[in-house]
This record gives sequence, structure tokens and C-alpha cells, in this order.
Amino acid sequence: MSSRPPPGTVGRQVVAQTNAFVMHWNRPSNNSGYVYQYDVILPLWDIGSRQFSLGNKKGTEIIMRLQHTFRVPWDNRPSPNSPQKEVGVRIVFVKRIDVSTLHRLTQGDPDSIRPESDSSTAINMLNLFIQSTPRMSVRPTFGKIVVNADVTIGVILPADNLEKICAEYLHLRGIRYLDNLEESSIKKLRLFLKGVKVDVGLPGHSGKRPKTIKDVVVDVGNIKFDKGMSAGRPHDIVRSPPVILQVAEVLDEAGRLANATMILAILPESAPEPYREIKRFGDITRGVMTQCVKWSRKLASDVQQRRANQYYNNLILKINVKLGGINYMPLNGAMKYLNSLPTMVIGADVSHPAPGSLLPSISALVASMDNRLCKYAASIRVQASRTEIIQDLFEMFKIALTSFYNLHDEYPKRIFVFRDGVSEGEFQTVLDQEVDAMKVISILDVLPETYGSNQATWPELTFIIVGKRHHFRFFGNAEAQDPRGNGNLYSGFVADQDIIHPVYQDFYLQSQPGLKGSV
Repeated sequence: MSSRPPPGTVGRQVVAQTNAFVMHWNRPSNNSGYVYQYDVILPLWDIGSRQFSLGNKKGTEIIMRLQHTFRVPWDNRPSPNSPQKEVGVRIVFVKRIDVSTLHRLTQGDPDSIRPESDSSTAINMLNLFIQSTPRMSVRPTFGKIVVNADVTIGVILPADNLEKICAEYLHLRGIRYLDNLEESSIKKLRLFLKGVKVDVGLPGHSGKRPKTIKDVVVDVGNIKFDKGMSAGRPHDIVRSPPVILQVAEVLDEAGRLANATMILAILPESAPEPYREIKRFGDITRGVMTQCVKWSRKLASDVQQRRANQYYNNLILKINVKLGGINYMPLNGAMKYLNSLPTMVIGADVSHPAPGSLLPSISALVASMDNRLCKYAASIRVQASRTEIIQDLFEMFKIALTSFYNLHDEYPKRIFVFRDGVSEGEFQTVLDQEVDAMKVISILDVLPETYGSNQATWPELTFIIVGKRHHFRFFGNAEAQDPRGNGNLYSGFVADQDIIHPVYQDFYLQSQPGLKGSV
């Protein structure tokens, strides 16, 4: 494993705080010592007794109670007057864990993350120890173990008038002082109220569900969206009853007569079956773009009252991309570096079925086809259920290279791969198998075939694993905060010190403005 590069120097340095705390626990001064891993907890059945499953929750409780006592009461009694049950259990010993592996891990020893090492099991052990406190997790960093406390847990406000709550939060003497607030106070209210659910005390709203506050708006009604797109009348309008068996026939006939490049379907508010049939026809049967619009009474009312401007914009953005247009393009200075050589950016992920389902997993790969990194070619495959490794990555990668060549008469000389959906325990497995599929296997087939036998002409390959499901949140002072006033740092903020992994070359990136919540 290559050595970690030094922290970045581009941009300006800011100081940020995060919701992580150094973990301390009693251990020998030489960091030695052992803990014991137990796996399966098996109830011991009496002859003729009714068998039942303990479940994860009860199993965890048993492990926690074993730190103190061996008698575990069983809570599922038919009634409070029923005699309390006790059940005997057998706990299966797995192995003895060497705690010193955590010390080697925090010192950056690459051998500490190998599959045969005890480090991942030791981290799981520490996570089990702190499970009594919800929403906390353990993570290794340089020289220490930290506890990450999830700050996204909701706060319950007392039932009261919203204006009164706002005035108390801002330490005002009364609700009349809410008029003509300073900008700093408006920013505080935006952070405080965003996501809060309120009951609307107006005629006609009694008994309805609470409304969620999305933002605090000072000047309403001055928003204008420039769509920047025009469209003529559609070639043909087909009105057909929503009979599922006729959907494909109607679309096929109308699309063929119009030589359609896109089909726009207006559906009733609840129409899951016609929606699936339309997408199947467009994506699988005929290979034509489709856009569905869900028509409802609310949408019709918004259109009549000219309140559907945002809906129009969202719809047009989707249609524009499907017809080959570009909605956005990056203007960052990094694009000069990326455009200095033919560059391909790849995104790859695996989607798994719901827990307990026997359906297969779906793997997908998209690869950029232009120098703006805005147009992509996609491949999708069905693979074994709950398999995280992309099994057909070699073939999907080859298709991406061929598509790039067909557009530019040359192959990319630089390839960046962003791999999503990989847990930390699977990092090494994914790197070993998927990078081999793109690098080692490709050397034997794709690269000589496309780039020639001279390895100096082969592309540079950068493989980046993207993890989003962490609970780290960053908070900066006034100089480092986004001017929108939501309390988040500027987009582009990078944390590459202190809380990073001691072995993996990771960093935390706030890649875009955080419009909602803490980032």
C-alpha cells in the first residue's frame, strides 16, 4: 500500500470542529491484553417446551448483562401477572482478540487491516460496548480511537405558539420584536426551524397532518426561473384508456408513426402498473426515451393559479438531459487539468434487494464521454443477490472504452473511477478484485487491444471509494461558513487531517452547498 500524501495546500486553511471525541478505556500501558469474541447465542430448550428465536436485540442484551450477571429475565410475558420466565442459553466461543492490534492500527501499520488481523473485530467490539448510547460509532484515526456522535437526532420542542417559540429562541422580550429582524437573526431561525413540524391553526386545516417548515423566507414572490428551452407542438397526442395490456401496443404504434425520439406520458395520480409498462417499453423493448408526468388535482390547481413554476423547471431539466442536452457544466479551474489529456470519469455501484428478498442485485457503471464530463454512457447488469463485487466489471469497462473511442477516435489517457456503496470492511476486497478487473485483466485483453503493447501509452487509473453513510458533521467559525447562513462550511471544504483513517488514504469532502441540515 502506497504511503499517504501530505495534507493539501490548495485554497485557504480553515479550522473546523466535528462531532467526534477521543475514546479512552482502561488498558495496560503496553497496549497488550485480550478480549473474547462470542458468536451464536442458542437457547436451551426443555423437552416439550415451545421454541422461539431470541433475535438480535435480546442477544445483545444477554451479552451486555454477562458483564455482570448470568441470569437474564425474559420480558415477553402474556400479562404483568404472569410468572417471569427465565431461559438458559449457550454462548459459542469464537476466538481471543488481541487488543494491541488497535494500537498498531492507529499507528498506521498496513498489516493491521489485513483479513487475518483482529482490528476489524476489535472495532466491532468497541462499537458493542458503546451501544447503550444510541447513535454512536467508533472509528480509528492517527494515534487515537474516536467516538462519532450522530447529531442528526431530532429535538422535540414543547407544544406552543410558533411565534412565541421563535422569540424565546432569539431571547426577545416578546413576539412583536420578530418584525424587522437583522440578517444574523434570520440565519439563526433558518437553522433552528428547518425540518420542524407544526400544526397549522387556520380554518380548514383542523385534523390535517402537521406541516414541515422548509425555510424562512423574508421576501416572497420575487422568484423567477429562466427555463432557457423551447419546444414546438408534439407530433401526435394519443388518448387511451389505462388498460395495462394496451400500453405497449399504443406506444409502439404512436412512436413508430412519429419516428419518436421521446415519448411523454401523462398518467393519473396513482398508476404504478402503467408507469412500469411505459418504462419497460422505452428502456427494454424499443429503446426510446420516455418521460412520465403524474397529473393530480393539486398539480392542476397549481397550474391554474400559476404556482407550478418550480415543477416546470424540474420537468424540463429531466427532458433536456434525456434529449442529449446539458443542464450544468463545471467551471472550476480543475477542468483545465482534466482537459489537458483525454479523460474519462467512471461511476459504479451495486443496488441490492430489500432484506429477505431473493431478487438479484443490480450493478451499474456510467462513464463520461465528453471533455465537460456532462454526457455519459451507461451499462447495467444483473448479478447474484447481495454480491457487492461487480461481477461483469471487465465487460462493462470494455464497453465504456469502446464508446469513448467511437466518439473521439482515441481512447482516454486518464481514468478516474468513483466506486459507491462499499463498507470499510470491504475496501480491500473491492480493491483487490475490481481494480484487477480493470487493471490486471485489462492488461491481458482490453489494454493491448486498444492502446497497443507499449505500456507507456496505457492510461493512468485512479480508483476512489466514496462513502456517504457516516455521521461526521463539520462546524466552522463565521469566516469559514457559507454566506447562505445555514451554518455549514463553504462547498469544497476538505478535511484531510486529524479524523482521517490511519491506513487508508481517505478525506472528507463537502462537495456542494448544504441547503438542508448540517453537512
